[in-house]
Amino acid sequence: MNKRLWIWFLVFMLLSGGCQVREDAAGYGADIKKAQEIAVIPFGETQETKVLTEEAEIEAFAQGLELETWVWKPLPDQAATLGTFCFSQAETQKLWQSSPEKLRQVGVLTLYAGGYVRLTLHDLTLDFAIGEDAAAHLAGYLA
Repeated sequence: MNKRLWIWFLVFMLLSGGCQVREDAAGYGADIKKAQEIAVIPFGETQETKVLTEEAEIEAFAQGLELETWVWKPLPDQAATLGTFCFSQAETQKLWQSSPEKLRQVGVLTLYAGGYVRLTLHDLTLDFAIGEDAAAHLAGYLA
């Protein structure tokens, strides 16, 4: 009986060991800064109205997010979408390619009224409450 308990305990520990989710967004800054293009799409638009491609623009965008102030919080049911930011990177260059052929979308940041965002990176979706300064920074790109 004692042996079975140990086996179940070890199985539980192995399965739960990889299920750690960050409760703040500060760790995602490196992922956002890796973007080579950020497309800005205001709510109601079908095409991007602005595209950030310069490294300095992307760095300024990431700094204005103030990721260290974001707190994991569920999105309110009636939250109104204000706009979307799509992050793209070049595909990994293969040995036989002279340069990467196209960009692929790696993440999406959706801004909601009331200071909420939904961050989707690599099939992981998280909702955060953000500060007023970060919300104003993002809304400035959508204006």
